[in-house]
Amino acid sequence: MNPAVLVFLRRAPTQTLVGLYNVTPNRQALPRWTVPLADDAWDALTDETPLTPGETWLEPYQCRWLVQQI
Repeated sequence: MNPAVLVFLRRAPTQTLVGLYNVTPNRQALPRWTVPLADDAWDALTDETPLTPGETWLEPYQCRWLVQQI
């Protein structure tokens, strides 16, 4: 895990949301295993599908709302 990245999980009947928040002025990496979503999840803020087998990178103060339909 990365103490510079705030991660939260919210489950709803039809989807799961994982919020990632870089709370520093530096670029941060988060290991893929820390995000409990399948690879078909997308970023609700950008409509990108950012999940890859490697690390997820966050720019300074960037946030991502990763969503997966259930």
